Amino acid sequence: MVYESTDTVIYRPDGLDAVTLCKPRDIMVAPVDVTASVQVQRDGVLGSAWMLQRARGNALMQLSFTVAHPFPTAAAARAWGLDVQEMFTLYPLGHITWLTCFFQGRPQRVREYTATVDPPHPFPLTSDHWYGFDDARGAAWQAVEFKFALTGDIN
Repeated sequence: MVYESTDTVIYRPDGLDAVTLCKPRDIMVAPVDVTASVQVQRDGVLGSAWMLQRARGNALMQLSFTVAHPFPTAAAARAWGLDVQEMFTLYPLGHITWLTCFFQGRPQRVREYTATVDPPHPFPLTSDHWYGFDDARGAAWQAVEFKFALTGDIN
């Protein structure tokens, strides 16, 4: 089953330009999902989301979704998937802007968080028929699963 996105998620890695990961009407394999958790971590683990969480308190939200983009060729689709994986591996810290609850084209809810990225997971390429489209959107689709640990103040 596929979904049309009703959210916009923008990631700004530290030191790079902002990247829009999904926007309204994008094809989603899994829609944007946010799970909140409050846990107490007494000992920091270097390089983990827990270390970032410990520095900002004990509240943590997990934001995850899987988006699929069409490309004219399988090579272009695969290259995009690898580029995304490389960027998030090299720049795992940044900020997320999440725009949701759109009404008449305007978001009614805009939130910004400090984000730690779990390594993204590009899925094997597929054709548009798997997503239920018979139009000319693209010859190949690349789906990528994104997961973020969100912390910090709500701006």
